[in-house]
Order: sequence, then C-alpha cells, then structure tokens
Amino acid sequence: MAEKRKPTGAFLWGSLIGMVAGAVYVLFNAPRSGRETREQIANSVRQLAGQVEREAEDARKRVLGERIEDFIAAGKAEARRLNATRRD
Repeated sequence: MAEKRKPTGAFLWGSLIGMVAGAVYVLFNAPRSGRETREQIANSVRQLAGQVEREAEDARKRVLGERIEDFIAAGKAEARRLNATRRD
C-alpha cells in the first residue's frame, strides 16, 4: 500500500515555489533599474536591521529591569527577615 502524502507538505512546497516565482517575476519586471532596486533593498534591510536592534535593546532593558527589580525585592525581603530574626 502506497504511503499517503500529507496535504500540508504539498501546500508548503507549492507556497514556497509560488513565492520564489513571484519574487523572480517582480525582480525582472520592476519599474526601476537594477541599481535602484538594489539600493532600495539595501535601504530596506538597513531600516529593518535598525528596527530589530532597537526592539532587541528594548527587550533587553525590560528583562534586565525586571531582573533588577526582582533582586531588589528579594534583598528587601531578606533584610526584613534578618531584622525580624535579630529582634527576637
């Protein structure tokens, strides 16, 4: 008995081939010259890279900020515990 292919795999391959064909079509039929298209792509990549860097920095600050706040809260709780123990 022959194995059945999953329809999801065929769909993904078809989508991938369609995306590649669309990209090739757009590159060859673009209203700009090759140089202008490359410059536009390079500018878009630089903008995207800058945005990714900013988002990563924001995420890093949030994580570090939360961790620092957690450490401060833990330190305060430990100080209260030690003070309560010392008074007893």
